[in-house]
Amino acid sequence: MASPFPYLVLDGKIVPFEDAKLHISTPAVKYGATAFEGIRAYWNEAQQQLFVFRCREHMVRLLQSGRLMGMERVDYTADDLVRILLELLRANHIRQDVHIRPSLFVVGDGPSQARGP
Repeated sequence: MASPFPYLVLDGKIVPFEDAKLHISTPAVKYGATAFEGIRAYWNEAQQQLFVFRCREHMVRLLQSGRLMGMERVDYTADDLVRILLELLRANHIRQDVHIRPSLFVVGDGPSQARGP
């Protein structure tokens, strides 16, 4: 599976697309233990700049969704997630409109009611 962008974020680190893997037995895969957001970013050719629409608000809502799902341990603040996302966009040299889908998910072994990490 190829990606139009060479990097993504996994566990808070920017990694090559092909190195981002989850085991099939994680609660995220087996039970859908995932919270996600959809964010748009728009490239402005005249200003040579990418504008991310309401980035912090989306990250606050992502963290709220994780808490509502019972995810007890999320090691990032909304500001951390904004910083990581902006680093990722820069690493990928985005110069076009994009849809971004940040996700929180439960990994490791565990039942459907697993709460973290």
